[in-house]
Amino acid sequence: GSQGLSSGLGPRGERQLTGAGRQVAVDPGCPRETVGVADTDLDRGGRGGLSRGPSMIEVTCAGTLLPAIARELGVAERQTAVEGLLFGEVLRETQAEVDDMNELSRQETVRIAIHTFLLTGGRLSFYDQVGHVREDVVSARVAEMAPRRLVGWFVARRGCGTTPSIRTAAVHDHLTRMMKDQQVPLLFLSLSIASSPDPAETRTIKSKTFIQSDRSSRFLSPIRLAVASLKIDAAAEYRSFRSTHRNLRGLGAVDELSTTLPPPHVAVLEGVFDDHIAALDRNILDLKELESALQRARAENEVLRELSKTSMADVR
Repeated sequence: GSQGLSSGLGPRGERQLTGAGRQVAVDPGCPRETVGVADTDLDRGGRGGLSRGPSMIEVTCAGTLLPAIARELGVAERQTAVEGLLFGEVLRETQAEVDDMNELSRQETVRIAIHTFLLTGGRLSFYDQVGHVREDVVSARVAEMAPRRLVGWFVARRGCGTTPSIRTAAVHDHLTRMMKDQQVPLLFLSLSIASSPDPAETRTIKSKTFIQSDRSSRFLSPIRLAVASLKIDAAAEYRSFRSTHRNLRGLGAVDELSTTLPPPHVAVLEGVFDDHIAALDRNILDLKELESALQRARAENEVLRELSKTSMADVR
């Protein structure tokens, strides 16, 4: 059956628009570019009549990220490679088909946005020859970058290929097991950087991004990386938001609302919306009263100005 159009927050804090048997959820600050996708084993299966498809993963990074990593390799003249950790945020977009009573199917898209990186050094800076990760080093670096979220790691080499080695796969698998609480797979960004011999030193950057789509296997699957143009990141506005409403006081980002508020989320937030509309109406009335008072003050000023002119004329 058809439904009226309504909006609210989904179970993971995504902004939802529901209507005509179709529900689309869009995260705030989420890039809208179409990028490469990969199927993962997140949310496979379903409950009852709900058909839950595999999650799709899309990866983006800022246009300055790759040149910044290339510069670090250029500065480290004696190093053949540099490596480090990637930090960013994970945004979710859920598309669901619903009828009057039930949700029939759900398709989730996970967007991983790489915002920055932390250089750990040359090769073997946080793992050994066989790919065993030194967890104390990684934990210290992750704590250093808090509250940013670890989304992966990278290796940048001089003029080598971008295909990951067996040791790279072992490192990635160990990192994944170390960060087992994260539902979203970690990324591996492989960079091959070549510099021209001319004085301008033009750098050519080749990159390839991988994920471990199946956590039971060390196999790394390639996934496309979309390099976004420079623009304002609206997600920061949502992270800094603090509601003053009596039911939401002290809560911050949209994903925090979804995990803290008991159901039904939509009804609670619609009540907040109605309260804000009522407050806006009151503010409009106050503004009209202020405008009337301003007009009266202007009229009184005109009268005083005329009286002042008359008084000056009498004195002369």
